[in-house]
Amino acid sequence: MADKQPTANPSGPAGAYPAKPMTAEQQQAWITQLVSGTMGQSSTAAAGKYGRPEEGSLIYMGRGRTELSGRQAAKAEGGYAPMARPTQGNKMEKYSDVRLAPLDWSTDQTAKFVNQGVMNKIPGFDVNMGMPEILSAWDDLVKSAYAMNSKDPDNPRWTPQDVMDTYANPKGKFGTVVKGNWEYDIATGEKIRYVGPLSKTTTATQINELTREDALALTKQSMATMLGRMPNNDEVMQYMSILNGYEREHPQVTTTTTDIDPTTGEQTNSRSVTTGGSTAAGKQALVEEQMRQSKEYGAYQAATTGMSWLAQAIKSGVV
Repeated sequence: MADKQPTANPSGPAGAYPAKPMTAEQQQAWITQLVSGTMGQSSTAAAGKYGRPEEGSLIYMGRGRTELSGRQAAKAEGGYAPMARPTQGNKMEKYSDVRLAPLDWSTDQTAKFVNQGVMNKIPGFDVNMGMPEILSAWDDLVKSAYAMNSKDPDNPRWTPQDVMDTYANPKGKFGTVVKGNWEYDIATGEKIRYVGPLSKTTTATQINELTREDALALTKQSMATMLGRMPNNDEVMQYMSILNGYEREHPQVTTTTTDIDPTTGEQTNSRSVTTGGSTAAGKQALVEEQMRQSKEYGAYQAATTGMSWLAQAIKSGVV
């Protein structure tokens, strides 16, 4: 038997598929013409050959495992294989079965099918679709896949799902624009991805000034020990001014670093470090340092030391 010679692929307006690469719009128009039977032929001729499968026509449903009979396996391996075995191959199902597949779908499968059609704005899809509309929409996809596989029937590659996926509208299809920390779809205004910094640092400065009551509490204790008396109002105000001046020159500074999620742009973990400021013990030491610089402190300490010596001398019988 003579080898069968391949026929030239039809092209141009009267062919089964175009000769040049197409845009998405041209591809959809071509598929529509195939299915409706208007590709340069009479409706009956085109439908029978390309666009409208008959009940027994085989529809490509992807790749999968199939069972080879012992004779088929032997032919494939060039020897004898008495047992059937599974093999990878094209999953081909009858049009009469495929077109009614939605009747056996689960609720989730049906919802996913409708949602994809609505989200991708596929003609004929609507959120209020019932089973009759779902069957009709599915049948359109099945017929389109059958028509598209007519380009090379021996090597089909379009499933109904593949046809449905051609309507996908990826974000940024028509370009993007960056506003602030986000990249937006220029056509829909929808956020695409976060492009801002991955961390944010803030600084808070706090000055803890004392009230008159705070200054009085500090000076009373220190003055009683160092000068042997209570402070008067002018002294309290003087020490309060000294302490608050120190606070203004040495404020408490808290630096907080916050991580930002690169997917959502939302703040996540935070870390804080605090420096500066003064403690209660530090304020006490500052007050006492000021008191040591006064003449009264020296006189009081000398008198206190002398009285202490005299008391020890009397106790020991020296005086």
